[in-house]
Amino acid sequence: MEHLIDITELERRTAIKQATLRKYVAQRKIPFIKIGRLVRFDLFEIEAWIRERKVPALKGMEARQDIPENRQLNFQETPEIVHFGRFLSAN
Repeated sequence: MEHLIDITELERRTAIKQATLRKYVAQRKIPFIKIGRLVRFDLFEIEAWIRERKVPALKGMEARQDIPENRQLNFQETPEIVHFGRFLSAN
């Protein structure tokens, strides 16, 4: 059972804070194993859980959004997440 880890080790491996992991456990958003009062995580299941959340990158023109002339974005009308660094640079 070397592939079972505790929440401290999972935090170290994923850089997800323990408070967030505990919330995910309570909401059953992350796979876990309950042994009595102990909560353990199967490394193989966690790796699959992480792979399921992979978001593919957009390619080519799909990734480009037109920048308004006033360089202001209306976030309620922006349907996709964009890289904001290009809006901060001065021309």
